[in-house]
Amino acid sequence: DGRTVILIDTAEMLFPLDGWLQDSFLPHLPHTVFVVIAGRNPPSLRWRTDPGWQQLMHVLPIKNLSQEESRAFLMRRQIPARQHEAVLNFTHGHPLALSLVADVFAQQPMLEFRPENAPNIIKTLMEQFMQEAPSAQHRAALEACSQVRLLNEPLLAAMLQVADPHPIFEWLRDLSFMDSERRGIYPHDLAREALAADLRWRNPARQAELHTLARRFYIEGFHERD
Repeated sequence: DGRTVILIDTAEMLFPLDGWLQDSFLPHLPHTVFVVIAGRNPPSLRWRTDPGWQQLMHVLPIKNLSQEESRAFLMRRQIPARQHEAVLNFTHGHPLALSLVADVFAQQPMLEFRPENAPNIIKTLMEQFMQEAPSAQHRAALEACSQVRLLNEPLLAAMLQVADPHPIFEWLRDLSFMDSERRGIYPHDLAREALAADLRWRNPARQAELHTLARRFYIEGFHERD
C-alpha cells in the first residue's frame, strides 16, 4: 500500500542519538513511514512528556510468554513433557531462555534439566544481565540481590561491606530487569534464577558468605527492635 516500516532494534545503544532522533531524523520522515523502536529500556522522560510525541507514539512493554505459550513452544521444539515443569520454573517464559534450553535439548535429548547442568545457558543469560555492570563491586551487588528477597541500602551495605551503598543501589534500581516496592528492590524471576544459579555453580563459598552477611544483618536488626 505504499507504506514503509523502519525497525530500530537494540535502541538502548542509541541513547547518545536520542535527541537527534526525536528532533531531526524522525520528524522529517514522510507520513507513510511507520517506525518501530525496540530496546531494553522504556523511552526517556523527554519522549514521554513531549505533547507532540505523546499523540504519535504507542509504548508497548513486551512481557514474558505465558505458561500456555511457553508449553506450546517447548512442544514444537520436541522437549519431553516431563521436563516442561523444570524448564518453566527456570525460564519464567523468557523467550531467550526458552530458546537456549531448547538448543541444549537438541544436542542432549536425554538431559535431565537443571540450570546447574547447563552452564552455557547460564553464561549466555549472565552476559545479558552483566553487560551493564561497570565494576567488580557492581557485579557483587547483582549477586547480592539474587540471594535475598528484597534489597535496601542498609542490607546492601552489609552484604558488600561498604560504607556508602547509595551509588550502587541507585545503579541497581535503574536496571531494566529490576522491580521495586516500598520495602526495597528485587530482580525479575529469571534474572534472580540466572544470577543465583551462576553463583551457586561458580563460587559456592561466596554464596555462603553472602548468606552469612545477610543473616547477621537481620539478626542485628531484630536485636535493635528488642
